Amino acid sequence: VTLALCFVLSHGVTVNDINQLRIELREEFDSKFETTPWGFQWRPLLATTVRLSFHDCSGPGEAGSTEIAQCNGCVDFQNSDHAGLQTGAVEPLEDIFRSGWDQSMSRADFWAAAGTIAIEYAQELAGDDDLLRDIPYYFGREDCGDDAAD
Repeated sequence: VTLALCFVLSHGVTVNDINQLRIELREEFDSKFETTPWGFQWRPLLATTVRLSFHDCSGPGEAGSTEIAQCNGCVDFQNSDHAGLQTGAVEPLEDIFRSGWDQSMSRADFWAAAGTIAIEYAQELAGDDDLLRDIPYYFGREDCGDDAAD
């Protein structure tokens, strides 16, 4: 499988950093799996990480606003559309983020990187020969505040 991620490095993040983050996230994705009644291994953290990245970066901004939300490292856990994200992705990923990644990137960048790496890994786990298109990735997002939730 050809590496499909196109990380544009800045803010002091290196290729080695991204490779290390990829290793740490894949270990966490693999440690949280369930076996279905049909014998398949399901990695709910993998899917929920992609969902977290999407919910952080899309949808309306403030209630009633027509402004589009930005990737800002904040998700309103009181919003029913975000059900399961706190326990299903934010909490499991927080230990990795706080292990030093919070010194080199924002939470918003971390969640976006985690979602991008999760997509890459899911495609590899599918075991087919389909190539994943390049997913451009940029650093420099700013967090809305100190907490993961609004």
